[in-house]
Amino acid sequence: MEQVWTSGDWTLAVRPDMGGALTACRYRGRNVLRPALEGGGVLGASAFPMVPFVGRIDQGRFEYDGAAFAVAPNFPPEPHAIHGHGWQSAWRHAVIHDALRLDLKGADSRWPWPIEASQTFVPDSNLLLYELRLTNLGATAMPAGLGWHPYFEADGASVMANVSAAWAGARAHDCVPLEGVDRLSEPVPVSGLDVDRCFEWPGGQAAIRLGNGLSIEMEAGPFARRLTLYHPAGAKFLCVEPVTQAPDAVNMSDPAAAGLQRLEPGRTLVLTALLRVRGV
Repeated sequence: MEQVWTSGDWTLAVRPDMGGALTACRYRGRNVLRPALEGGGVLGASAFPMVPFVGRIDQGRFEYDGAAFAVAPNFPPEPHAIHGHGWQSAWRHAVIHDALRLDLKGADSRWPWPIEASQTFVPDSNLLLYELRLTNLGATAMPAGLGWHPYFEADGASVMANVSAAWAGARAHDCVPLEGVDRLSEPVPVSGLDVDRCFEWPGGQAAIRLGNGLSIEMEAGPFARRLTLYHPAGAKFLCVEPVTQAPDAVNMSDPAAAGLQRLEPGRTLVLTALLRVRGV
């Protein structure tokens, strides 16, 4: 069931039972993120969490610390495991002081390690802080990645970001120089994009100008130094996703260079993303 929460000029709605997804995000009554699509499920939401990994794990298989693991594919007909199991799980929600919080905890057959995760939304004036936390509750170290998957309305929008390289190739295992439209140092109209790519994002900053006149400045915390842009040609949405790792980092020759984190038992990884709204 959808839960609606208002704090100051912000109105947020969440579906804890549907992957802990955000289903509305408005500032002074205007959409910052796209409203959830009726009957669209979590992929039709305003935003959802990616935990305990980001992107795909090729064929759902990987080795870690000398042991082989298999994670069931969860996005048919794709043969891969995608975005972890957080977006397909039921979360608990609560309002704590001036923050909205969602929690997920425990062992799950879809991931070899038990975890604890939380999402927190903190509004303040024209700012909205998003925090995603992941703790390893297991007895051994695990590979870890986090990401946030917000959807912006594409009509009349543009995007720019301080990206420095792109993950490309047949399995997106190669970090290559930028070419053409991948150079996002100036605003690029979304209408001209056909992109599904993860970029290196050393400064953690992006700007989205929406067709409704709002400008959204995004600033990510120190672990989110990769950015995924997703806009299929002609789509009505644009995804600008702060992430800690490139897709399939766990299967790369140098996972750490692709952002994969080693999370020891009891340790916590944190992703933050700040949205600053202008134009109101």
